[in-house]
Amino acid sequence: MQVSLQAELGRILEGAKERERRGREAKARLRAGRASVERWQMLKVELQTAEAEAKRLGKEVPPWADVADKQRIWAVEDRVSELKIDAVGAFEEAEADFLRALGEVPDDREARSALAALYHARFGEAERARDREGQRYYRSLVARYDDGVWARVLEGDGTLEITADHDDVALRLARLEPRDRVLEPADERDLGMAPVERFEIPIGSYLLICHRPGERTILRPVNVGRAETVQVHLSFRSGREVGDDFVFVPGGPAILGGDAIAHGAEERRVKDIPDFCIARYPVTCDEYLAFINARAREICKPPCGTCPGPGLRRGTTGRGTSPGTASCTRSAHRRGTSGRGACRWRASAWRTRGLHRLAPRPHRGAPAPAGGGRVGEGGPRGGRPLLPVG
Repeated sequence: MQVSLQAELGRILEGAKERERRGREAKARLRAGRASVERWQMLKVELQTAEAEAKRLGKEVPPWADVADKQRIWAVEDRVSELKIDAVGAFEEAEADFLRALGEVPDDREARSALAALYHARFGEAERARDREGQRYYRSLVARYDDGVWARVLEGDGTLEITADHDDVALRLARLEPRDRVLEPADERDLGMAPVERFEIPIGSYLLICHRPGERTILRPVNVGRAETVQVHLSFRSGREVGDDFVFVPGGPAILGGDAIAHGAEERRVKDIPDFCIARYPVTCDEYLAFINARAREICKPPCGTCPGPGLRRGTTGRGTSPGTASCTRSAHRRGTSGRGACRWRASAWRTRGLHRLAPRPHRGAPAPAGGGRVGEGGPRGGRPLLPVG
């Protein structure tokens, strides 16, 4: 009986010593892991600096530069590759040390918290890079080792506050969802009248629909980032100010660059864009032709009968010259104050993109073009004729 009691006491003492040893080992692994995390963070900062330097040199040094000039870029690019490898190694060491600490003491709260924080940092990188697979993977790892600290952070709810120049603005909010590769509004809800006090809103893209009596409806995109506080101020312009052919676009922050899959994409940045108006439809060839002809009539006063005007028809300029060679015949106009002549149009008007087309080169024996000239000519210097699009 006494022997068995002594054996039991020995096992208890040995167990206590083993737990103490495991605790010391876990603490040592935890310290080593934190040192690796610090090194990983420093390498990431250095990597960002090197990548920015490589992009800068890539813009400054042209592709046809000498080898000596390109060696500067190559050296920075090699440094970027080395830093990426070192950063991966530091991350792996930190992860391994924290996992070994948990292997010694499975319920160690410090080791679990350190692992959750490490995985959350990688989750943030994946989110900024729009890597949905990476987000899913690291989010699950954060949730596995989280003891309740990171749950709200993972939700990522932000806040939104809306003000306006007027107090009679009705507001509605819709979430933008991708449908057939196009963002479409969905789940529209009423927010009441402006102003709207700050309220919580999930991370995502939204469309703010603003209506004021007697005015056009204004659509204002809103992007809510992770745990971000967004303030929107609405300015209205009357339909008379904007005009029937234009659409008012309210100002606000715009995200530029940062697309990981776009070739030659610039760094992601946010720039505040002021209010502006944009045409409802692109300028047509007929509209641009009318603009050029109006400009010609402004320059050539009184009309000389040669510059493009109401009498201009397809295939003729009114004096038997071919399209594209029309120029004012008045000597005074040809010696105008604009240097080469204020009314000397030549082919410039018809060479404007969208106002001409290249006719096929005639074969030998084809009839001469309308308005005279040799076959194959049509411009002041010969070559393929320029024909106006009527």
